[in-house]
Amino acid sequence: MGTCALCKGDSELQKSHIIPKFVFKWLKDTSATGLMRQAVNPQKPIQDGETKRMLCKECEKKFSKFETSFANNIFYPYQKEKTINFQIDKNIINFAISISWRIASKSLSGFKEFQPSMFPHLENAINYWNTILNEGKEDEYFEHHILFLDILNQPHGNLEKFNFYMLRCIDSTIVADSNEVFCFTKFPGMFIISLIYPNKNIE
Repeated sequence: MGTCALCKGDSELQKSHIIPKFVFKWLKDTSATGLMRQAVNPQKPIQDGETKRMLCKECEKKFSKFETSFANNIFYPYQKEKTINFQIDKNIINFAISISWRIASKSLSGFKEFQPSMFPHLENAINYWNTILNEGKEDEYFEHHILFLDILNQPHGNLEKFNFYMLRCIDSTIVADSNEVFCFTKFPGMFIISLIYPNKNIE
């Protein structure tokens, strides 16, 4: 039992993926060896992505709906045919918000030590996204962008490792300096970026 990080209700918490499971399944299915490896310990294969007990069953189902919509309408079509003509609906937007909410929530405590002056902006974003995801409202303050990647060719220089990172690797973090904060999540072949500060809200 515990308190759900999203709805704040007391319930049995599920093992929630920080990066959705469908991304790791695709990586394994398209790997030559059927294995995945981390940059910090490349000799040790991993079977799945990071999970954390943070959501109740109902909130996990809500996120699963967003993930299914994104996977079927954007992720898989892009990986298969490099399709970039998408219809962006509320589920897709909520997927981007839910990803940034997860990364921001996971990073909150460490971020306070790293950038104390920017900490209130990150905390405000998490609280606002909680309301958006719980109540089904539109995000009127923060911008969310999906950027697509492809192989970069260059006449001189070896870009093999760079292209591998762009097209096969997963990464996520909160990026900040004294003037701005944004959430950065990288899937194979795409970035999801949520601009946290400055934003449309007058702060």
